Amino acid sequence: MTHPSNSSSSTTSLSVLFVCLGNICRSPMGEIVLNHLIQTKNASSLISRVDSCGTIDYHAGDDPDPRCLHTAIKHMGNDIGYSKSRKIRKSDFSEFDYILCCDQSNLQDVKDLRKRWKIQEQNGPIVALVGEWDPQGEKEMRDPYYDRGSNGFEDNYHHVTRTMEAFIEECRQELGKRE
Repeated sequence: MTHPSNSSSSTTSLSVLFVCLGNICRSPMGEIVLNHLIQTKNASSLISRVDSCGTIDYHAGDDPDPRCLHTAIKHMGNDIGYSKSRKIRKSDFSEFDYILCCDQSNLQDVKDLRKRWKIQEQNGPIVALVGEWDPQGEKEMRDPYYDRGSNGFEDNYHHVTRTMEAFIEECRQELGKRE
């Protein structure tokens, strides 16, 4: 993956949008973890904006699932930031450099929206699975919504952490070549 060439962002600062179905489990975990890694990996000049959304609006305006928040707080402390749930919108395709989808279904939904909204692929963000950067090769984040307990959220936390660590490093290398 490379930095989008037709991005609205500057060449030294990226924006990332995480997408799952309802925007209360996986995509907020991605948002929370990446924001935390930006601080701990000194990447605030590399990635300036992180958000999350869903492909449906069923949970619009809700906080993330309490199990998501519990898991994030357990690993990162109480100082976590997150957005209220929302549905993906057309403007996201011009406001973000990367739209990272949690599973194949989300990826297909985003690609279908891009086509319906007549957004040219070459003029928009990179749309990919979150797991494209997973060093362990796990492409999709399993939806933990119906799990009992928080094991699925633990798995999501570890998956998105290792994946976003690799993402940050790749972005550093790509942007370093341009500077």
